[in-house]
Amino acid sequence: MKELLSQAEIDALLANVQSPALQSDPNNSHPVTARSFDLASRRRLKKRRLPGLEHINKRFAEYFRESISDVLGQNVEVAAIDVQLQPYGQYLHSLYVPTSLNLMRLQPLSGVGMVVFDARLVYRLVDMFFGGNGTQGHADGRDFSKVERRVIRRVTERAHTDYEKAWRLVETVVCEPMVMEVNPALASITGQADNVVVCRFQIELDSGGGGEFHITLPLTMLEPVIDVLSKNESVEQSGNTTQWRRELGQSLLDTKVSTACTIAEPVMSLSQVASLKAGDVIPLRASEPSILTASGMAMARAQLGIRNGYLTLEILE
Repeated sequence: MKELLSQAEIDALLANVQSPALQSDPNNSHPVTARSFDLASRRRLKKRRLPGLEHINKRFAEYFRESISDVLGQNVEVAAIDVQLQPYGQYLHSLYVPTSLNLMRLQPLSGVGMVVFDARLVYRLVDMFFGGNGTQGHADGRDFSKVERRVIRRVTERAHTDYEKAWRLVETVVCEPMVMEVNPALASITGQADNVVVCRFQIELDSGGGGEFHITLPLTMLEPVIDVLSKNESVEQSGNTTQWRRELGQSLLDTKVSTACTIAEPVMSLSQVASLKAGDVIPLRASEPSILTASGMAMARAQLGIRNGYLTLEILE
C-alpha cells in the first residue's frame, strides 16, 4: 500500500504542533467566548405547558358562548379542552378536506394564525342558523356554499372580537381577518417542521351534537409573550394591573351614597311635644357644629349657614 505521508512530512507536522508559535497567547486581547446551546430545547417546548394561554382560552370560551348563541338564536355551550404543541405538518395531516381554515393576523404579534372549523360542525351550525336542531352535519366532501361561507364569516367575526377581549390582560391585540381556505395544504402559516400551538374547543348543541374547532397559532408568534403565558400564576396576577386599579378606583369614586346632617336637636318635654300643633314655632339655639354622615359613617364637621339665599353647610374639618 502506498503511504499517504512520508516520514519527513510526518516529522514536519509534529514539529509545527509542538512549536510555541502555535500555542495560545495569554496576552490575546480578543479571547474566544462560548455559549452553551441545548439542541433538544425545541423538543422540550412540545411538552411545555402554557397556563396563561389556558386561562385566556377559558375566558374566550365564556365570551364566545354568548356570541355564538346570539348568532344562531339558540343556546350553545362552548368549553376549552386543552392546548397542544405539535409540528405543523403533523397537525395538517389530522385535518380533512374540506375544512374551514380562517386565516388571521394577531397584531402586534408577528405571523399568521387561523380559526379552524370542521366541515361537519359547519353544516350543523348552518342548520341551527336556519332554525334546525343541528343534526344535519354529514360531510360529503364538497366545497362550502355561499350561504355556508356567510355563516362562517359571521361566526368568525364574533370569535375575533371575543378573542381580543380574552387577551386584554396579557396584551392588547387586534385580530385582522384574512382569506379562508378549505384545503389544509394551502394554509401555510409556518414551516411543516415548526411547532404550532393548537387551542382546542368543544361546541355542544342542545340536540346532543356538536364538534370541535381550533385556534392555531405558530409558536414563533407567541415568543414575545411566552414567559407570561408560561407562568403558573393567573394572567391577572402576571399582567399589568395599573389600568385595572385606576378604573376600579374611578368606579368607586363615581358610586353614589346618601348623605345626612342633623341641623339641631332641641330638648323638649313630653307634654310640650304632645301639645304641638300646626303653626307652632320651635326655637333653636346655636349649637356645636353638626356631623355630616355618608351612608351612616361620620365624614366631617359642618356649620349651618345661609349663602346667596340658600341654606348651606360649611365644612369645618
